[in-house]
Amino acid sequence: MTDEKIEKIKEMHKSGKSIATISKELVISRSSVYYVVDPLKQEQSKKQSLADYYKNKEARRETHKTF
Repeated sequence: MTDEKIEKIKEMHKSGKSIATISKELVISRSSVYYVVDPLKQEQSKKQSLADYYKNKEARRETHKTF
């Protein structure tokens, strides 16, 4: 996502538009809008992706063992 679009999302959110309206007008997903306007969503996303990475890492080790 470009810097211009991020700034536009922030301005629209400050002016009181809902997340659904912003996503429709800019033709982007709602999760992208949440990611920009809600800093807690970014932290949750990072934590979840790290947890998934380490969980999948263990699963990969189990499936790729050579006997």
